[in-house]
Amino acid sequence: GDFNLSNFEDGVLSSAFMVGLLVASPIFASLAKIHNPFRLIGVGLLVWTIATAGCGCSFDFWSITICRMLVGVGEASFISLAAPFIDDNAPAAQKTAWLAMFYMCIPTGIALGYVYGGLVGGHLHWRAAFWGESILMLPFVILGFVIKPLELKGFTHNKKTKEYGPMLSPELQDETSNNGIKQGVPAIVEGLAEKLPEKSSLSSFGKKVMIEIHHFGKDMKELLQERVYVVNVAEVTSSTTLSLVPIPIGAPRLVRISTTWPVQI
Repeated sequence: GDFNLSNFEDGVLSSAFMVGLLVASPIFASLAKIHNPFRLIGVGLLVWTIATAGCGCSFDFWSITICRMLVGVGEASFISLAAPFIDDNAPAAQKTAWLAMFYMCIPTGIALGYVYGGLVGGHLHWRAAFWGESILMLPFVILGFVIKPLELKGFTHNKKTKEYGPMLSPELQDETSNNGIKQGVPAIVEGLAEKLPEKSSLSSFGKKVMIEIHHFGKDMKELLQERVYVVNVAEVTSSTTLSLVPIPIGAPRLVRISTTWPVQI
């Protein structure tokens, strides 16, 4: 190839996309509490488009690795947020079918990416494959910002929510119990809510970040207490890991010999 990659670099490049996807997915999920999820998908598509074009402009191993990681960051937006929109809008009797079709598109896109990359790379250049993807995605990026955004059920994105965070907004706090004691909101968080408007050594942005980290940790703690969730995540993680082990070792070399570097769409 153009960059004369070693086997180790082949493996890193293959994994860079997944690293960006895994790191960014919970971040987008958390941001959906204070920003419109539909607009976040538009932001993710924009990041995806720019990063894909960057792959076509890469000049060495590290530049294409970083761009591939950013492609994963962009894709994380609609991987993590599109399914809830489907769940909200699909007919009750067809929700599983709609979700199945959505997740079926992921491996289908990967398979078509190999074919697309081989055809375009064989007739033009492997860089043209990335540029072509970016051009094809541009209309969807524009739509993500100009059309009226949809709202997920149970989410309210008002001024107070954006200012204080979803768990600190008065409209979204847990209801008061019969004894007059609020349930579910830790005292330390309520203290932070009271101190937010006050001046302190920490910036307003830093406070918001700390509060969101606190709530993210709380969400993860609740998820890890769900046995069905934990078992399913463990099963999917182990099966995917075992099935992908041979790919970073042999597939990139075989693909480069026969066609070009595979492009994921």
